[in-house]
Amino acid sequence: PRQARILATVYSRQFRPFRQALLNRMIDPLCQKGVNRLDLAVSNHPHIQFPVQTHWMPDYFYRPERYTRFVRQTKAEQVVCAGIMRSDKDLSGLIAVFRDGDFPLRIVGRFKDRLWREQVTQEIRPPVTLEDRFLEPEEFNVLLGQSRFIALPYKQKDYQERTSGILLEAVYLDCIPVAPRYLLEFNGLCGVGYD
Repeated sequence: PRQARILATVYSRQFRPFRQALLNRMIDPLCQKGVNRLDLAVSNHPHIQFPVQTHWMPDYFYRPERYTRFVRQTKAEQVVCAGIMRSDKDLSGLIAVFRDGDFPLRIVGRFKDRLWREQVTQEIRPPVTLEDRFLEPEEFNVLLGQSRFIALPYKQKDYQERTSGILLEAVYLDCIPVAPRYLLEFNGLCGVGYD
């Protein structure tokens, strides 16, 4: 009889040592043991490899019919920070850079943590604005398609060696990413990188 083959889509985050969480310290070895038994793993980035044969497939594929209708030739001279607002984003640092300047920063997205939202709200003053709300996919695409820049203020300790769907969609929508240099380099993309 033919031996069964095992294929899995694996995310590298599962194997990063999250020392602050006891549950993750227990789960990581089990996941590693499971990966070692795979015949083939599918990763979401070419630089993320596992101790078994690994193929990669991007999170997002460019489909002109999905994106081109949102791209505008004339862009609003603004930076947007859009999506789910979680603690892995350095919003305080981003706000500090823009709040004393002239270039508008528009933060639009749902906050997961109400206390953090209140803290961030206290830091805001023009030309920075905040809209705490969920963006439907079409509205998200319209916002990026009409904006010159998108800020992706990911914290390196939380976002090392990861891909970003928003980063790829920004490129597809002709919106220049403003992101940590490590994120742009890891994903092989151009943009405005900072340390």
